[in-house]
Amino acid sequence: MDMEKKNRLGIELRNIIRLGIDLRLSAVFKLKEEDFLKIIKEIESDALFLRLSAGGKNSPPAITKTRIRNSCFAWSYGIERLVQTKALDSSVSPGDILGQSPGAVKLIQRIGPENFENFFLGNESFSLKDTAEICRINENERRMIRDFVNRFLSVYENLPLPELPGLGARLVAIVSKNENGLRIEYTSPHYASGIYAVNMEALKQIKKAGALSPGESKHLNRLLDMIKIVNWKKTGLHKVIEGILKFHGGFFYGTEKELKPLSQRMLAGELRISPSSVSRIIYQRSIKIPDGGEMMLKDFFVPKKDYIIGKIKQTLSNLKGKHTDSEIAGFLCSKYGLKVPRRTVNYYRKELT
Repeated sequence: MDMEKKNRLGIELRNIIRLGIDLRLSAVFKLKEEDFLKIIKEIESDALFLRLSAGGKNSPPAITKTRIRNSCFAWSYGIERLVQTKALDSSVSPGDILGQSPGAVKLIQRIGPENFENFFLGNESFSLKDTAEICRINENERRMIRDFVNRFLSVYENLPLPELPGLGARLVAIVSKNENGLRIEYTSPHYASGIYAVNMEALKQIKKAGALSPGESKHLNRLLDMIKIVNWKKTGLHKVIEGILKFHGGFFYGTEKELKPLSQRMLAGELRISPSSVSRIIYQRSIKIPDGGEMMLKDFFVPKKDYIIGKIKQTLSNLKGKHTDSEIAGFLCSKYGLKVPRRTVNYYRKELT
């Protein structure tokens, strides 16, 4: 990051933190994806962050990471992209990583996708003993898989952000089904890696022990501000996608063919954030649904009027003969649970003619 861009981003971050909570969230969600990823990279290469996340001999880490519930990295999708796309600013050919690591690939296949995800893609730290017992591998094999994952992610992060052709939308997640329900697989390892958890008690002890220099104490505030911004943006996106999955569950499971009426204001109320924040979160973003199709996030918000008109049109095509507005209203209520006044039915029927 050159100095001019770094200064601009630094000013933007300071301005965000000074805002009230609603304006602050809107500003965070307005951040360009490139700037957001730069913040994450700056945090994770920061010397103080590395120190605090490592912990001491007799003290726990002051900063850790925790995975967001019901989420993971879209590993299969990532491998496919890596093979098909030339990495930017990298001397390593993406396909070579797979070709040069046949042993690691075979080990991953042997331990299975669930163990691979839990022990090598998650953020929890497992002892060699736990890993060996459950995955049935030794230290050299564990190191081989870990090195492969690190090489893969280092190159993958240099790939251009995935976009939906023709729409300029970024594919942010793939929704998959398993025995436990629906799962959100993020296309970016940065989103999949989870959020930062700050152990304030451990941080207090570090300060009390005088382990931070005056410069580090001052820098700590900026570091914590950046961590807040990253956490807000990640949890905001996850909550919105989760909210969509919960509301349109039947559609994602394949038991319902149509989406139900849902407004951004309604979802914002459920999530306790402003409608403008929802609007910014879904802007030009898409997800893949279980049947393999790809949809813009905004398309999951169906105006009630459009939904009712669609049902009236469907009802009129299914029923034979002429029917009064009252009869149509009664059918909408009994068939779809829609309580639509007769006058509204009349008004919408006129729009169809």
